[in-house]
Amino acid sequence: MGATGDDVDFILREGYLEAIHRGTYSEYPYKKFITGSIQACKDQGVDLLFVDISTLAEFHPTSTQRYEMGTLASQLGKGLSRLAIYGTPEQIEEQFGTLVARNRGLDIQAFTDRNEALRWLQG
Repeated sequence: MGATGDDVDFILREGYLEAIHRGTYSEYPYKKFITGSIQACKDQGVDLLFVDISTLAEFHPTSTQRYEMGTLASQLGKGLSRLAIYGTPEQIEEQFGTLVARNRGLDIQAFTDRNEALRWLQG
C-alpha cells in the first residue's frame, strides 16, 4: 500500500497500519487525513492505527479544531482497537483532541517517543 497523496503515506505493517502526514498543517486536509487513515485500516482489515505527524509543519490547530478532530476520530474509529499518535512535543503538548476522542470511547494516546507509541499500540 503506497502513498495516497503528496503529503500522505499509508504503510501496512505487521498487525497495524502506519499513516504518515507530512507537509504543512491545514484544517481540511488534516480531517481528510484522519478519515482516510481510519478507512485504510478498515480496507486492510486491521484495527490498530499508528499516526505519525512528527514532520507535519505548523501544526497549531485551535481548541475548536482539536475538538472537531477528536469527535471525528471517535465517530469514524469505532472499529479500531487502538490509535497511537506520534508527534513532536510541541504538537502533542495540547491533548484536547485525544481527550475528546477518549471520552467518546476511542482508545487513543499521543506520544513524543515513537518506540513507546508502538509498544502501547501493540501492547
